[in-house]
Amino acid sequence: MDMGWESDNLFDIDTELHGPVTQECNLSQITAQVPSELLESLDAAAAHFKRSRADIIRQALELYVDDYDDLEVALERLRDPTDPVCDWVQVRHELLGSD
Repeated sequence: MDMGWESDNLFDIDTELHGPVTQECNLSQITAQVPSELLESLDAAAAHFKRSRADIIRQALELYVDDYDDLEVALERLRDPTDPVCDWVQVRHELLGSD
């Protein structure tokens, strides 16, 4: 089954960025119920990347939390009344010059 993954080395990249998960890490266990279709996709991803379910879930959670943190920063900036708002037409004109 082709799941459309663009790279076979996503976990190699993740390990380079975050380091391997070892027994020395302070890990906590969680339990979640998921639809069977999601579990099938999880198993396919684990088989594709030759990783455990836990590795796939751990990376997915890390990526989700990183995105959530980025979103929180963006929303804070949008709510900041002292942060200037740029007009798209003006920015485009400054970047590209007049047409």
